[in-house]
Amino acid sequence: MTNENGSGAAGGTTWPSAHISAAPALLEVRAAVPDTETGLALAHSLVAQQLAACVQVIGPITSVYSWQGEAQQGDEWLLLMKTTEDAFEAVSAVILAEHPYEVPEILGVRVTHALPAYAEWVRKHSDGISDAQLLHPHE
Repeated sequence: MTNENGSGAAGGTTWPSAHISAAPALLEVRAAVPDTETGLALAHSLVAQQLAACVQVIGPITSVYSWQGEAQQGDEWLLLMKTTEDAFEAVSAVILAEHPYEVPEILGVRVTHALPAYAEWVRKHSDGISDAQLLHPHE
């Protein structure tokens, strides 16, 4: 059910959403890490480098997976990184450089709908350019 402006559900406050079509496209990059410390280190690194606007560290979660021909099970922490398609290669490079796994999970999931103000915020803070660089480009 939609309200008069075509958005939301019956009753309560609704937020407009926008179909994301302007470049760069938003991505949620997902990666699993073995512990909180690794997750927080990656999160701080990506945010400090303005490659991700936000990184959520969720866990522990239990993962069951195949590795070297055998079923494995272990606790991991899931990282959900809010970024753009343009930053995906740089985000992947940071994960590969700092991740302890031989083959880390790096999945980029395209965001098709988002609150416009949130999408703008993600793009602004995942362009690889710090606010200091914008204010003082020759330093």
